[in-house]
Parts: sequence; C-alpha cells; structure tokens
Amino acid sequence: MVDTGLAELADNKVTVESLVVSLAASRLRREGIPLSTVHADPEERLYALLSRSSGDLAHARYGAYLRQVSSFADACRRARRERTHRAP
Repeated sequence: MVDTGLAELADNKVTVESLVVSLAASRLRREGIPLSTVHADPEERLYALLSRSSGDLAHARYGAYLRQVSSFADACRRARRERTHRAP
C-alpha cells in the first residue's frame, strides 16, 4: 500500500493510497522515507473518498489504513535501528 501510495503521489494522483501516505508523511519522513510533495488536507479528503466508496464502513476502513501505514513506519524504524546497531 505504501509503495503504491508513493508512486501515485509522485504522479499527483489522488487515491486512497496517496492520501494515506500524505497523511502519514511526517512519520514516514522521520523513518527515512523520502517524500517531496504531499496532498493538501489528506485527512478530510481521505475520509470523503472512503465515505463515497464505502458508506457506513468509511470509519473502519480509515482506521485500518492508518494502522497499516503506522505498522509500515514501525517496521522501518526497527530496520533502521538494527542497521545502526550492526554498524562497526
């Protein structure tokens, strides 16, 4: 999902994935993911997009996407720390 979001963001496409990446941009940058540009108001736009496509499930899907991108960022942080501890 993050790879897709990064590619779609680079192509300036407004999709669920690119909005999720935009929403988590500061966290992803902190974990070493290069992001040059992000969508404005990603939180509102993501929820609106999910509401149109998922109706009553929008809130659940919104939370699931945020958990997924957070999990990805956590994995990046762990990998970065492991590389740092292994360095001579």
